[in-house]
Amino acid sequence: MTTTTPSNPVVTEVTGTPPKERQPVGMRRFGYAVAIALNIAFIFVINEWPGWSSVPFLTDDTEVVIPILNAALVISIVVNAIYLIADPRWLRALGDAVTAAVSFIVTIVTLRVFPFDFSAYTFDWTLLVQVLLGVGLVGCLVGVIANLVTFVREVGNG
Repeated sequence: MTTTTPSNPVVTEVTGTPPKERQPVGMRRFGYAVAIALNIAFIFVINEWPGWSSVPFLTDDTEVVIPILNAALVISIVVNAIYLIADPRWLRALGDAVTAAVSFIVTIVTLRVFPFDFSAYTFDWTLLVQVLLGVGLVGCLVGVIANLVTFVREVGNG
């Protein structure tokens, strides 16, 4: 049963606590606009100037990862553009689940292709990058699951 009080109009059924406070809509929209601008900048930097080929430890195999990375950045731009128009909690959770799932795919491809050559360095960067990509995979999975749970909860409370 949902309970309400004058100071707290909505209390969730499961925990008996109010939902998290959201930032004001103007602040959220500003954040979405910044995310769009940064993703556009990343696409430009990766593909045009200076371009991925100027990074000394990236191999030619990076060409396999770039299209998938570009697709992920475009998906993030689209999702954030949708949020600029409307961002109810259920839509935000669904969009965040999608972007986390796409990030998972990009990370898997990056791990499989592993377009890095750290042979010029004395530190074992290969191990560190593999560990960090593994941590990223776990984070992506947690993000997908958490956002899908939030989506289902929000649609159910709708």
